[in-house]
Formats: sequence, C-alpha cells, structure tokens
Amino acid sequence: MDSDPRLVVVLDGRFVADDYPGIGRYVFNLCQALPALAPSCRIHLLVDRHARQTRYDLDALPSRGVEIVADDVGVRSFRGQFALGRVCRRLSADVCHTPHLLSAGPLPCPSVVTIHDVIPLHAAGRLPTRRAQVIYRLLLQRALRHAAGVLTPSEAAAADLRSHCAVRGDRLWVTPYASDDRFKPASPKAVAAMRGRLGLPERYVLCVGTQKPHKNLEMLVQAWRAVAGRDAGAACLALAGGSAAGPRTVQARDTADATSGHVRWVGDVSEGDLPALYSGARVVVQPSLLEGFGLPVLEAMACGAPVLCAQTPALTEETGGAALLVDPTSVSACSAALRRGLEDDALRADLTARGFVRVREFSWSRTARLTLDAYVGAVSAQGQA
Repeated sequence: MDSDPRLVVVLDGRFVADDYPGIGRYVFNLCQALPALAPSCRIHLLVDRHARQTRYDLDALPSRGVEIVADDVGVRSFRGQFALGRVCRRLSADVCHTPHLLSAGPLPCPSVVTIHDVIPLHAAGRLPTRRAQVIYRLLLQRALRHAAGVLTPSEAAAADLRSHCAVRGDRLWVTPYASDDRFKPASPKAVAAMRGRLGLPERYVLCVGTQKPHKNLEMLVQAWRAVAGRDAGAACLALAGGSAAGPRTVQARDTADATSGHVRWVGDVSEGDLPALYSGARVVVQPSLLEGFGLPVLEAMACGAPVLCAQTPALTEETGGAALLVDPTSVSACSAALRRGLEDDALRADLTARGFVRVREFSWSRTARLTLDAYVGAVSAQGQA
C-alpha cells in the first residue's frame, strides 16, 4: 500500500481522558507515531475541552503534525453522538477512526473502529446488569454494521470477533499495542521514593488493572493469602488501578482487606510513578481470565520486571515465551508460581532477560503503520462498494 497516502484523517480523541486511561494511552501514542510515518496525511484529533485529562500533554501534538479540534460536548452526551460526524463533514475527512464503541456509528466518510476485545460476550466478563448487556450488544452491532474496517490488538481478539460476531477476515486488522518510551528500568532512588509515596515495602508483587470480574483479583488474593500465610518475607501484594462499578468488584476488595495487611490497595497511580512501580516489583502478575491484549505486561517487561500471567490466548500470544504462565482458575497453581517468583532469583533473572527481548518486538511505530494500512484499506473498500 502507499507508504504516505494523502488522507484527511479524523481521530476521536475524546477518550484521551482520565476516565479512559487505557484507550487514552492508545490514542495518544498513535497520534505521536502517525505523522512521522505519513507526513502527507492531515491528522485531526477531536477532543472534549471539558474532559478531565491529567495524563497526556495534548499541547505537544501540534508540533508533531496533529491538529487539535476542541469541542464542547462529551462523548457520552446525546449531542456528543453527532459531534464526530459534524467534524468529519467540516474537514472533508477521507477516513474516521473511532477507538471506542460509544462513538462508532454512521459517519459521512469511511470509518474504522478499534474493538479492543469482546470480553462482555463471555460468561467471565458479562456486564453486571441486563440493561448494560443489551446496550453493549447494540453498540457492538452498530459499530460492526457501519465500520469499513475493524482494528483489534491480537490474533486472539481477532479470532473472538470472527467466532462471536462473524466479522470477515478481510475487514479485520490486527494492530498490537506497545509500551511507550517512558517505560524503562527506574533507578533505585526513584523506586525508593515511589515506595515512600505509596507506602509499599521493599518486597512486593504487583498487579495493575481495574477491578472488573474478568481480571480475576479474587483468585489472586486467595492465592496470595496462601503465600503470605507461609511467611512471604514481609512482602505484600500491591493492587494498582481504578475500581470498576458494580457489586461483584467489592467482593475482591473485602477478601483483600481480610488478609491482615498483606495486600495493599494503592488505587490509581500517576503516570510518573508507573515505571518505578513496575521496576521495583519482585514479580508483576496478570491473572486475567480474559484479555484482548494486556498492556501492563509489556510495560512491566520494558521496566525489567519478571512477569507471571494467566495462560489465556491473548496473554500467551503477547508474552511469546517471556513470562511464567499459570492456570488462572487454579488457586494452588497461582500460589506456587507466586512463591517461585518471590524466591527463585535465577527464574526472575531469566524472565527479565526474556522480557527485554520480547518487548522490543512491539513498537507504536509498527502499530501506526498497520493502522495506516487499515485507513487506506477502508477508503479503498468503500470506493469499491
């Protein structure tokens, strides 16, 4: 395909906000990488000027070749559903990229949608209310009906879309994510300062993610209780990330609170503290029953942390032999793996070395190149329709 197509691209950046940390990181890193690959493209990022956004420096994007288009309506409002189409018409967009189901729908130009996963279609990831389940399915159907191309971050997620949603292979583009340049081993001084701010001991095991049921935190806490009960050497399990609404998420926290201080809930962690948090961990664990990708795994590897993760399709694909894999349904297997991660220095060194090699296979430049190919493909497909 044309290595530098002359396209007018509109990207919905209203998700570069504190309410969407993962999707925000995805959109922001794409915007940093795309202009260098395709200087002939005009790239416009629609943002909500009223959204709370403390993680990313949007003011740095114009110097990279991205035009910021500010709007007054949020993506969750009724009027916000029409803002993207209005901007596409005004800018005579050739293609529009929606990174979330909320804004994926009928548009006046060819569009691509990123579907990061279809976890809510699985029993382990089912949304907590019937209303939420119905809304999700309607949004998913609307997105797939109107998009000329569908982006997803792994072959496992693509297989899910083919089997659960009957998405044709010629409409699917696998565009893996990457860790950005900020994620690298932090100095001992930076790690010590971070531990002081967050109240963490010198030895800790880390899990980064939301408290949604498919993240499997209850199992992890139960497994950690068995490790801590056999003297984990004053280590703790640190759980970082925002909470998800819903009664099921509270159960994991109640279980954690019952472990007498061996579990620390550190909540949302600032972007500045994340590299040090990963770097200081004895092991970073990702026990999810389901994932579309699992960006914390790559970030941990880039920071030199040994990784232990669930032996599920997306995580197995992503880690490529660089992580210790465990059955996410087995408390005893997870306990044994956690104990090994804490006590086996040779294993940790090997996983760290493998992780450094593996993480170099992913880059936002590669993601941007694959995404640009999808833009061109979507425009071509619309022209042939």
